[in-house]
Amino acid sequence: MEQTRVVLLGYERDRIDLYGSILKDEGYDVYLLYPNEANIQIMNTLMPHIVLVDVTKVHCQIGPALFQWLQEHTEIAVLFCMDRYLEAPQVIAYAGNNNETIYADPFSIDGFVEKIRHIQLKKTVLH
Repeated sequence: MEQTRVVLLGYERDRIDLYGSILKDEGYDVYLLYPNEANIQIMNTLMPHIVLVDVTKVHCQIGPALFQWLQEHTEIAVLFCMDRYLEAPQVIAYAGNNNETIYADPFSIDGFVEKIRHIQLKKTVLH
């Protein structure tokens, strides 16, 4: 059985390392990347099953190229981890009425893993 590939995008290395460590312990194949246009090409090669984008800080700007890539790859489950008080109009616009794609910090490890499993299962059923 193929391992589920997860790409973690974010600028906060400690936070991304934590997410990665949790998911590796759960058996996921994890790749840590910064959200820039060069890494979008890497994602084309990896073709992850899940993309987790950390937007917990105001200075974490997610470029339009990433949003375009995500919109072109609807078979990929997406989860935005963000501070519940952060205004992120791009994320809100991308998510639309689908609040399942947004997960507010702080969170429990068990809750985080359950959220990943849920979006993975949902995408598997839909595609």
